[in-house]
Amino acid sequence: NMAGTTSTVNRVGGARRVATVRPARGGRSIGQRHHAVRSQTDVDVMMDELKSFLYDDLPHLFDDVGIDTGKYNDTIAFRDPITSYDSISGYLFNIAMLRNVFDPEFILHDVKRTGDLQLTTRWTMNMRLAIPNPLASAGVWDPRLTFTGTSIMDVDEQSGKFISHVDTWDSLDDSSYFSLPAVAELGAQVFSLGAAPKDLWTPPYTLHRRFANGLEVRAYDDVVAAETSYTLEPARGNDAAQDDGKVGGVNVSGNAGGGAQGVSAFRSLAGYIFGANAASDKMAMTVPVSSGANARVAGGDTKMQFYLPLDNASDAPSPNESSVNVVNVAGGVYAARAFRGEASADVVLAEMEQLLRLCEQNRLVTKGGSDAVELLAYNGPGTAKALRRYEVRVPLDGFELP
Repeated sequence: NMAGTTSTVNRVGGARRVATVRPARGGRSIGQRHHAVRSQTDVDVMMDELKSFLYDDLPHLFDDVGIDTGKYNDTIAFRDPITSYDSISGYLFNIAMLRNVFDPEFILHDVKRTGDLQLTTRWTMNMRLAIPNPLASAGVWDPRLTFTGTSIMDVDEQSGKFISHVDTWDSLDDSSYFSLPAVAELGAQVFSLGAAPKDLWTPPYTLHRRFANGLEVRAYDDVVAAETSYTLEPARGNDAAQDDGKVGGVNVSGNAGGGAQGVSAFRSLAGYIFGANAASDKMAMTVPVSSGANARVAGGDTKMQFYLPLDNASDAPSPNESSVNVVNVAGGVYAARAFRGEASADVVLAEMEQLLRLCEQNRLVTKGGSDAVELLAYNGPGTAKALRRYEVRVPLDGFELP
């Protein structure tokens, strides 16, 4: 440790994160008691009350109610990897700035007592530009910034107010203020091209971790899907990208199904939601379209799924085509990673291997290995190849949610 500092260590997915925290004004060490102002019993009661306060208050961080500033010292030291302020007015300015530029969503997962006079929150922050953006409707540029991390909040024993608030990001090994990795992480998210369609329904999930290199841990709800099974031949080396691009003169690479068999599966599911069902109901298209990633590379039996915004499979009309089934898909925790461009077999193989490698590096235990990896496609064939969004995801075993 540097002289006059303390370090808070927390473990995220097995990885060690160290946040160096400077003492508050007056030289006292953060989170530690040097002068007994209250009895230990009184301190415990105070910290329990502050913990409850944060559970009630932080969900209002970006709404019209706002936070209750009465629990924050006027000279609170606020720092995250990009911004730094030394007053409650600076902290409030930062909140207002984010509200004006973005449409922020703050999700509080947990509050824990991590020191005698210290609380640590775990959270997810999602942000999307709130200013007019003509490039968004064209699917060219619609950045969605996502950060997960912790806030280490220290309390003055005498006043019972927060005197220090230090944010760490899971995507950084070093969350020091304005480090090059922090700037690079922010820039990579801001200047990411392409976008998932905004007007199409997507199965909801809660993001719990975003690590370096874009690896995310998500908790998905139960969902309903229309699915069909099919068999793929192994990809043919360097010809795989060309084979995936067109079948019978039809550009199908957007559905990421894989060759002629993928086209047939896609058309069967599209037919179902567009009226080939017992009720002749026409349903809206949804994203993503899911298919087996490993089968796209190595061949074999797989299935394709369209997700439906229904509570139960029994709510869906029966398919006219016998190869189509409507099923309930149990929710779960997944590791996922996005990429853009094409979903040729060689690209999918590289992305699948990278996903599994990053899971291992972050000590995330996967279920099923490469055979369980799904390929998710978000854009249709009308989207320029460079702007198409894909994801690979794999179920996790033993990941503890807050």
